[in-house]
Amino acid sequence: MKKISVLLLLLTAGFPALPTRAATLADETVVWAGLDYSMTRFVDADAFRDPAAIFPGLLDKWNSLYLKERLEPLGKILKKKVEVDIGGVMARNAKATKKQIVEFYREEDHIRKTHITEDDLKKLVKSLKMEVKEGLGLVFVMDRLVKNQKNAAMYVVFFDIKTREIVAQKRDYKGSGGFGIRNYWFSPIKRVEGGLPSLFGRKAFKR
Repeated sequence: MKKISVLLLLLTAGFPALPTRAATLADETVVWAGLDYSMTRFVDADAFRDPAAIFPGLLDKWNSLYLKERLEPLGKILKKKVEVDIGGVMARNAKATKKQIVEFYREEDHIRKTHITEDDLKKLVKSLKMEVKEGLGLVFVMDRLVKNQKNAAMYVVFFDIKTREIVAQKRDYKGSGGFGIRNYWFSPIKRVEGGLPSLFGRKAFKR
C-alpha cells in the first residue's frame, strides 16, 4: 500500500494543480449579494425628508423586500437557482449617511450621468464579506435616486466570488412609482430586474 502511495506522489508531482473554473453568466446558480446603497445619491432633500428613517432603516427594508418578493422572479428571469448572501452589502449599507442626500437637483445629478467609476465598482466587489466562497455573484449597486426625474439608476454587477473579478456589468435606469417612499423607489429595481436578459443579451445566460 505504501509503495502505491509513493508511486502516485511521483506521478502527480510534475503536474500543476488544475485551475478553478471561472464563473460565467451561464452558471446554473447565482448568489444574490443584495442592493448596495453605500455610494447612492438621493437627489432632492424634499423627497428624502427623514434621514433618520432612511439610514439604515429604509435601506434594510428595501433589501428585505427584495428577498421577500423578487428572488423567485429573478430565478425565472435568469433561468437559474438563486442563493442568498447579503451580509457584506448590509454591512456597507450600515455606513451610509445623510451626507448622501443632495439638497437640490443639479445638472450633474441627471439620471444619465454617474459619479461611480469603474474602479469604485471593482473596490466594492473586492470588499464584500461573503460566506459563499465561489460561484457567480450578483449585486445591484444603486447609483442615484432622482426625484426631479422620477427615475432611479443602478449598476447591475455580476462577479466571480472566488477571484472577485467582475464578470459583466451594465448601468440601467427606470421610472419610479407607487404609494409611499419604500414602494416608489423599489419599483425601478423590479423594472431593471425584468429587463436583465435584454440588458446583457439573452445568449449570455444560456448554458
